[in-house]
Amino acid sequence: MDITHNLQLETGRLYSLGIKFRMYEHSSDGKVGIVVRDADNTVSNKQNLEKAGYEHVGQATKPESQLYEIPTEELKKIHGNMMRVLSLENDRLKLNGIEFYSYEVLTSGSLVINIIDFPEIALKLTELGYTYIKTLPTSKKIGSYAIPISKLNEMYDEQS
Repeated sequence: MDITHNLQLETGRLYSLGIKFRMYEHSSDGKVGIVVRDADNTVSNKQNLEKAGYEHVGQATKPESQLYEIPTEELKKIHGNMMRVLSLENDRLKLNGIEFYSYEVLTSGSLVINIIDFPEIALKLTELGYTYIKTLPTSKKIGSYAIPISKLNEMYDEQS
């Protein structure tokens, strides 16, 4: 996995946890750093950062900002788990006859599947825990269905 893909996954993960941050900052010693404005350095944001595995380091090089870091190896583990969950979900969908779709992980923390919107597919996705979102504006035949990543994590962690 390249650095761009890792940072995209991480940005989505942080946003889904409600974390406010300004940007990434290069950190030494095999760590990834994020910069949080002093105005966003609230108690709840700090708690969310801690839950996400980040540790407060101190003042960032950017004025009026704080630096938080996480070891790169820890991020690789977190992202590896996310990719494992997506792979397991792909297998579950295939097992239920749902194979030809595109997907995206939203910054809100949901997996969204875009698929031809047949009634039997809609019913099957609903049975599997997905919620209908919308029909894509580019095609009246493609529907979007979402399921929270947290729900998938719970489901697949129980199976482990």
